[in-house]
Amino acid sequence: MGGNFELKIYENFPERSFYAINSEGEPTQLLKTDAFYDARIRPWYQIALQQGKLTWSEVYTFVDSGSLGITASNPFFDSSGNWPGVIAVSLNLGRISNFLLSVKVSPSSKIFIIDLREC
Repeated sequence: MGGNFELKIYENFPERSFYAINSEGEPTQLLKTDAFYDARIRPWYQIALQQGKLTWSEVYTFVDSGSLGITASNPFFDSSGNWPGVIAVSLNLGRISNFLLSVKVSPSSKIFIIDLREC
C-alpha cells in the first residue's frame, strides 16, 4: 500500500492483516484487514508445494491492486520436519520499471534483464 513495505499475516484465518513495518521488519501499525483471502489456492503457493523448494511464480495480477507482480516462495518445515506452510515475498513489477528509469547510463552502455529460472 503506497509503495512502502508491509507485512501480510494471518492472525485469525481466513482474515489477513496488513501491517506497516519499521526498518527492522517489525509491525508498527495495522493498516487494514481482508475478511477472506486463502493463499493456499494462489499459484505461487501451489508451485512452492509442487517444487518442494524455493521457486518463482509466473507473472500474475495482484488481487488487491490489479498490478503485475511475481513472487518468490518457499515451503518451510517445523523442527519435526512437518510442513506447516509457505513463506513468500512478492515484487510489483512496476518497481523494476521505476528503478530502471532512475538508472543513469552512458549512451554506450546497455542494461540487461536476465531470467535465470530455467538455468
